[in-house]
Amino acid sequence: MFPRNNILDHIPDLEPTFRDSFTLGTGFFNLLPSEGIDWDAEPDAIWISNSPRHLVMHYEYEVTSVEAFYFPIGQLEETFKALGPEVISDARKFAVTLMRNRPSNLFRRWHSSALVGRAYEKIVNG
Repeated sequence: MFPRNNILDHIPDLEPTFRDSFTLGTGFFNLLPSEGIDWDAEPDAIWISNSPRHLVMHYEYEVTSVEAFYFPIGQLEETFKALGPEVISDARKFAVTLMRNRPSNLFRRWHSSALVGRAYEKIVNG
C-alpha cells in the first residue's frame, strides 16, 4: 500500500546527504543471507554504501532470513550494475525459490501464478 513507511525513518544516524538521495522513496529487494556473514552476532547491523547509495539490513520472515537491500526509487538498474552480476543472479534464484504453484499468503500482492508457470517452464525446458 502506498504511501509506505520509509525504512530510513527508523535509522536516525544517517548522514543528511545519504537520506536526501531517497526523497522519492525507497525500493528494496531481498537475497538469501551471504555466506560468511554472521547476522546473529550483529542482528541490528546496517551496512551503508555511497556508491551506489544503498543499505543492507537483516530481516527475518517466517519462512526464511534475508538480506534486504534498500535503494533510492529509480536506481535499481544502477544498483544492480554496481553490485555485480552475481547479485542479479542471486536475486533471481531467491525469487524463483519463493515462487510456488499455489496461492501465496506472505507475498500475495506480488504473486502471479502465470509468471510462476512460465518461470518453471523456462527452468525445466531451458
